[in-house]
Amino acid sequence: MLEATVRVEREQPVDAAPEKVWELVRSMAALSAMPERFAFAVPGPLAGTDRLCCLLVRTGNMHCAVLDVRDEVPDQAICWQTRNTQPSGRQLVRLSVLPRSAGSAIHVAVSDVVPWSTKGQYDRFWRSHLEEWTGRLQAIAENRMPWPSATLPAEMREAAAIRPPLERPVRVSAGVLIKAAVPDVWAAVWAAESVRLIDPEHVAYAGHVPGTPEQEAGEMQYMVRRHPGDRFTAAVHVVRELTREQQAVTQHLGPPHDEVVHTITPARGGTCLELECRWSADTHRHDRKRKDSVAKKLRAMAEGYRDMVESPDAP
Repeated sequence: MLEATVRVEREQPVDAAPEKVWELVRSMAALSAMPERFAFAVPGPLAGTDRLCCLLVRTGNMHCAVLDVRDEVPDQAICWQTRNTQPSGRQLVRLSVLPRSAGSAIHVAVSDVVPWSTKGQYDRFWRSHLEEWTGRLQAIAENRMPWPSATLPAEMREAAAIRPPLERPVRVSAGVLIKAAVPDVWAAVWAAESVRLIDPEHVAYAGHVPGTPEQEAGEMQYMVRRHPGDRFTAAVHVVRELTREQQAVTQHLGPPHDEVVHTITPARGGTCLELECRWSADTHRHDRKRKDSVAKKLRAMAEGYRDMVESPDAP
């Protein structure tokens, strides 16, 4: 497929001292100031990254991008790169602070590799996007607009609350018996970090999206996966239904909007854990292959929970 690189720049005068503007520009809040975006940091250092963060995007189908800092010149410029694209770093955003005789200026430069046929569309998008974004950054630096919240804004929570229907859902399930009490199994299944403990080779981090409820419908958890080629992707799941210590239904935020039903029931010798994945039926000719793949993953996950809970060193 033919590709092209879209490059767009914009400079915005700001009536504020350069050091004050730099405090904003280098922060996570600057990313959250982008229209229809919310950024939050992935806590803790991850090998091969620098300040990895997740960026929830509300335009079109809600999805989650992964970014980190490519390079930084203190007090002057910071460059963010995408880590979820193939290859990594196809999209770069550089924010610079320029001293001026009266205040300063914010300079934003975007480089985005896109399909050749969509070059014009992306060029128009970025020009409009940067105009609004730099205007917001100016207003924040000049104290005419509050800093973006460090927790998920209400409008994005409302967008995430929309539950896309599953058309003629396909269902695949797997179950195991765990030699432990129901509360212990529930705690393991519910904890976001369990998926990292089960699959540390591929899951770099898992956690709770800030600003969403905990252990109730509406909670959002995320998982960052590591891929070859210095890539990281993030999946966000929304808790749609919850009966504590019995059942929880989570749905992937973004296509294909698949759901996973976690069912816990007391059983002789321990607790039965059943995982069921369901997604909209389609005409994909490899649907049988897809079902087999999902069944294998569910089995591995269920057995991973079992091994973790039954381990003498269980957290």
